[in-house]
Amino acid sequence: MGWGAFFVFVIAGWVAVTWNGLTRLRMLAWNGLTRQDYAGALPYAERALAIARRESGERDESTARSLSMVAAIVLELGRVDEARMQGDQALAIAREALGAEHPSLAEFEIECGIAATRGGAEAAAREHFARAIELRERELGPNDSEIARAWSGIAELELRLGRAKEAIAAATRAYTIVSAPEHDRGVGRADAAFLLARARLAAGDREAARALAQKARHGFASAGPAWRIRGDEIEAWLDRLPEK
Repeated sequence: MGWGAFFVFVIAGWVAVTWNGLTRLRMLAWNGLTRQDYAGALPYAERALAIARRESGERDESTARSLSMVAAIVLELGRVDEARMQGDQALAIAREALGAEHPSLAEFEIECGIAATRGGAEAAAREHFARAIELRERELGPNDSEIARAWSGIAELELRLGRAKEAIAAATRAYTIVSAPEHDRGVGRADAAFLLARARLAAGDREAARALAQKARHGFASAGPAWRIRGDEIEAWLDRLPEK
């Protein structure tokens, strides 16, 4: 999970693609994700996956990461079952490539948890998020940024289940982690602030929700043009928020 604008290099004809080219395709796909251009991002991610498979084989970490990115984009396109299947495949490949206890597996567990949440699979989502926390905490302690992502995933799940109190607790843990000086990531902090704002609103605390959302809006506005859409979404959310 800095990001900015990326450049497309157009090359006539089919050429051998280097690892630098693979990285560029992933960056282009990620740029599309941040701009919410999911249909535009998917071809880049699929090309990156094809290259990873050709260059590294089906059971390599690079292939797992490329497949996970495809799954994330497909999920945003509303193809939840497909995204869950691809995410599970990516996790299985990563486990084989890295080992069952590698802390980097947390990234894959979180993506699977997000997809399970969207698919209404509560038990599976909780299992993925808990496993992500376990993997990172064992090696890196309780204040790792991926642990914050896992707690954010749990908060989203609780909101979908209408459990405002539990959502506030999970979102607060995420926000506390990313607000620490060692995690000076404006976008991550803004995301966590808006999630906590939504949880506070679900509990009926409009004033706290408004203050947190304003922080989030400022954070995205400060992050540059790539994040303007997120800032606009929060602005619209604030406009809809009742005064009392």
